[in-house]
Amino acid sequence: PLTVETIRQMHVPSSHYRISANRYEAGVAFPGATRAGRLYVLSGACSRKVGEWRAQLQAGMFVDFPAGSFEFKVLGEQQVQLVNVWLIPEEYRAKRDA
Repeated sequence: PLTVETIRQMHVPSSHYRISANRYEAGVAFPGATRAGRLYVLSGACSRKVGEWRAQLQAGMFVDFPAGSFEFKVLGEQQVQLVNVWLIPEEYRAKRDA
């Protein structure tokens, strides 16, 4: 099954990735800005839009998303649990490894 731990095991070494798990209640929607990365959905369903790029995901799905301003929305009546993963730029890895 897809869990935060299995996702961490897929993205090694850990010093090269930022992994952020979040939960959002049904009906939550918000804008934001992001670097390119990958979104995993552990439970529930959601949508993310970055410019003309759009994705709707449900539990067990993942997608690579582009950088830019985004809109996020929880779909359906269930809470969504998700994990965002970003590759840490090389110039910051040495600081994190030290």
